[in-house]
Amino acid sequence: MGAWAADTLREIGIQGSETLGRHYALCPQCSHSRKKHASHKTLGYTVYGDRIVCGCNHCGWTDAAFLNGKSKTNGKIDGDIKGNLVAAYDYVDEKGELLFQVCRRSDKQGFPQRVLRDGKWLWKVPPETRRVLYRLPELLAAVAAGELVVLPEGEKDADNLWRLGFAATCEPGGASEPGKKQKWKSEYNEYLRGADVLVLGDNDPPGEARAMHVASQLRGVARRVRVLQMGTLPELAAKVGGDVSNLIEMGWDAERLSALFAGVPDTHHERVVVIERCSDLRDMRFDQLIFTVDDYLPEGFTILGGRPKIGKSWMVLELDYAVATEGSLFLGRKCQHGDVLGLFLEDGKRRMQRRLTAMYGISKPWPERFQYSTSWLRLDQGGMEEIKKWCDSVRDPRLISIDILNQIKQKSAHKNQDLYDRDYEALVALREFGEKHKLTIVGTMHQRKQGADDLLDTINSTLGSAGAADTVLVLARDANGSKYLYGRGRDIEEFKITVTQDEHFRWENLGSQMLKTMSSERARIVEILRRKGTPMSPKEIILELGKTMDNVKPVNIRNLLSKMTKGEQVIQLGDGRYELPDPQEGMPF
Repeated sequence: MGAWAADTLREIGIQGSETLGRHYALCPQCSHSRKKHASHKTLGYTVYGDRIVCGCNHCGWTDAAFLNGKSKTNGKIDGDIKGNLVAAYDYVDEKGELLFQVCRRSDKQGFPQRVLRDGKWLWKVPPETRRVLYRLPELLAAVAAGELVVLPEGEKDADNLWRLGFAATCEPGGASEPGKKQKWKSEYNEYLRGADVLVLGDNDPPGEARAMHVASQLRGVARRVRVLQMGTLPELAAKVGGDVSNLIEMGWDAERLSALFAGVPDTHHERVVVIERCSDLRDMRFDQLIFTVDDYLPEGFTILGGRPKIGKSWMVLELDYAVATEGSLFLGRKCQHGDVLGLFLEDGKRRMQRRLTAMYGISKPWPERFQYSTSWLRLDQGGMEEIKKWCDSVRDPRLISIDILNQIKQKSAHKNQDLYDRDYEALVALREFGEKHKLTIVGTMHQRKQGADDLLDTINSTLGSAGAADTVLVLARDANGSKYLYGRGRDIEEFKITVTQDEHFRWENLGSQMLKTMSSERARIVEILRRKGTPMSPKEIILELGKTMDNVKPVNIRNLLSKMTKGEQVIQLGDGRYELPDPQEGMPF
C-alpha cells in the first residue's frame, strides 16, 4: 500500500493499519471524552485501493465524504446498488475483527447484510459466517463489570443508548411477526450469562413478541431478566413501532431513562417453557471447564464439610498457598496458578502466622498472590460487592476460600420460608459468581454428629446448601480412625481417598487405608509398588520382597497378586505387570 494511505490516516487523526481491508481504531472525536470504555476501538474504517472511508459506532463521527465505510452517493458502493443506504452497523468478534454488516436503507424496505471479501462488499452473507450480538467487545466488558445490559430491537437504538452511557446490544435481523421464528439464536445466550438484562419491546406486535421470546431464552442464564414493553408508556402508547430512540428524540436524558429502567419489576416468577432443537445444541460452543486443582476442584462453588478440629482450616490454608504458588501441587494434583483470597473468619493474624510458619517455615518468602482477611460482611450486606471488588483488583482471580460459611451466609428475609429454599438462596449467589468469573469458591461447613447413609446428608445444614454447590467435599474419619476425603459434584468423578497430615501439618494423598488391615505380604507389595512408582513384573516384586522377608515362595506371591487384583488393591496390566490404582479411584475401605 502506498504512502498515501498512511498520510490520509494521519490527516484524519486515525492511528491504525494502512493495509487493504477493514480495521478498527480509537475515534479521534470521542475516545478522549468517554468516561467508560475509553480504550474501546469504536471507529471502523476500510482501506480501498484509492480511498479510505470511516465512521464511529459510538459518536457517529465520519469524514466529510463517507458515512461508516460507505459513500453517500445514492447507495452505490463498489458497483453494487442496494437502495439508498443511510447507515451500516459493524458486527465484530471478541477482538474487534469485522464479521459482517447490517445496513439500513432510507426507504426502510429491509435491512440488507453484507461481508467484506478482498476489499469488496458481498451482499449475500455466507452461511458459515459467525453470528454474534452487536458491539460484542463492549458488551462483554459491560457484563464482566456487572453493568445493566439493555436489549432494544435494533442497532440504532443500541447506539443511542451507548451515547447516553447505557450498555446495549441487539441481535441481527430485528423482530419477526408473532407466530414466526424469531431471529434470536441460542448461542447468543452465553454472552449474557450472569448479566442483569432489560429487554425492550417496540410498540407493535413483532416487537412485543420478540421481547418476550428473548426474555424466555435468557431466563436461567442471565442473573436477572426484565421486560419493558414500550407501548405501556403514555408517551408511546399511540405511536406504532415506538421505541427508545423516540423517547430520546423527545428529550429523555440518561437520568430519566435510568429512573424508568430501575422501575421495571422483576419477572423471575414468570414460568416460561423454552423448547430448543437438539440439532442446535450439537454445534454450540462452550468455554472449557477450568480445574483449580486437577480432578478434585473445578470452577464454581464447593462446600468442604467436616467435624470441628478435624483439619478443615489447615486443608483450606494449604490449598490457598498452593494455588498462589506457581508449580505447587495439592493432594498430589496440579494446581491452576492465580490470585487467591482467603477469608479466615474464625482465626486471627496470630493463629494464621503460627500455622503458616509450621507448614512452610520462614526461610522463603510467602506468596504475594495469596491475600486474606479475618473479617467480612454478610453476602447480602455488601459481602458479594466486596468479593467483586477484589476480583477486579487482581490480575487473575482463581480461588476464594471462606472458613467458615456460616459467618457470611445471608439470613432468610422470610420467617416462614422453607428451610431448603432458605439455605439454597443463601449460597446460590456464590455459585453464580464462580461460574460467571470462571473461578473456584470453597466454603467450609461443619459436619453433624449423627451418621447418615449418604455423606452429603451429614453436612450441618439442609440439602439446600449442597444443592446450591457445584461440588461437595467431606473430610472425615473411618471406623479405624484414619482420615479420608470424599468428593462428589456435577463436573467431577466421585472419589474417596485416604489423607493424612505430615510433620508440617500438610496433607498427603495416600490413596488407601488398607495398609493397616491387610496382611504383611500385601502391605509390603503395595509399599514396593508405591515406592517404585512404575509397573513391575511378578519377578521384580518377588526379588524386592526377598530383600526384607525370609522364605518368599514365588508361587504363593503370584497367587497373592491374583487375589489382590480381584480385590482391586492392585491392577494387572496387559503385559502381566502390576501397578497401584489411581489415588482418585481409591480402594475399598
